Amino acid sequence: MSTGDFWAFFGVNPKGAVDGMNVAKKAVRSGSKDISSSLSSIKGIATKVFVGWGVYALGKEFIQAAMDIDSMTRSMSAAVGGMDKANREINYLRKTSMEMGLSFQDAGKDFKMLAAAAKGTALEGDGVRKVWRSLQNATVALQLTTAETSGTVYAFKDMLSKGTVQAEELKRQLGNRLPGAFNMAAKAMGMTTRELAKQMKLGNIMTDDFLPALAKAMDDTFGKAAIEASKSMKSELVRMKTAWFDFKTVFMEVSGLTRIVGDGFKFMTKKITEMTDYLLKNEKKNKNFFC
Repeated sequence: MSTGDFWAFFGVNPKGAVDGMNVAKKAVRSGSKDISSSLSSIKGIATKVFVGWGVYALGKEFIQAAMDIDSMTRSMSAAVGGMDKANREINYLRKTSMEMGLSFQDAGKDFKMLAAAAKGTALEGDGVRKVWRSLQNATVALQLTTAETSGTVYAFKDMLSKGTVQAEELKRQLGNRLPGAFNMAAKAMGMTTRELAKQMKLGNIMTDDFLPALAKAMDDTFGKAAIEASKSMKSELVRMKTAWFDFKTVFMEVSGLTRIVGDGFKFMTKKITEMTDYLLKNEKKNKNFFC
């Protein structure tokens, strides 16, 4: 797809924008006193810029999707250690999100937090995948909100970051969102709740041992219910949103529009910077002109 086709798709005529900027620059440089006529010219040109405004909102949505997937990929790369690994994890999240009826974008945000916290631990890689998947089983089965799901992820992240399990994460952050979490955790560790509380206070419950055990307990408790919940109308709606997001990102990439939009941003930034620099270099002259 050519640059011209791109602007036509989004209903925007870039020539008008460029011409408008050139007229404005010329008016400032020449010190024209009849600035009203220049402004009228710019207004006429600006009107042409938004020919076909009806598709502008759609175009904006496609551009936003391209920026979102780029941001997700780059942040995931930082979390897991490289673009190859990031693409691998994103493909896994996309597939799992469609299977479970999860928001792909929310899944990406939550997973990268866990992956970053697990870096350098025994759970790095496949281990954190298993823990994340088990946690999603629980959140889907219980139909938790996005905020509640993120809260459980933050509790797991804190556990991974500290290396040991503290009562605050287990009782307050996790227990307030996952009913029975404390009892489930004690059973997973082969302890009574009193014994678990005592060992946590002593700092003897290591995250590397605790999270895999809790993940298995969550699968046993919520696995079947999660499968049923993933068939709900809500899950189907989320799948449709994920499919639409995928279409937008793939369309932008395959058509070459991602590169073209990026080049367009660079061009506009350059022009705006040139005008700003000129105004700053000729501050005294411009003050006399505008007064």
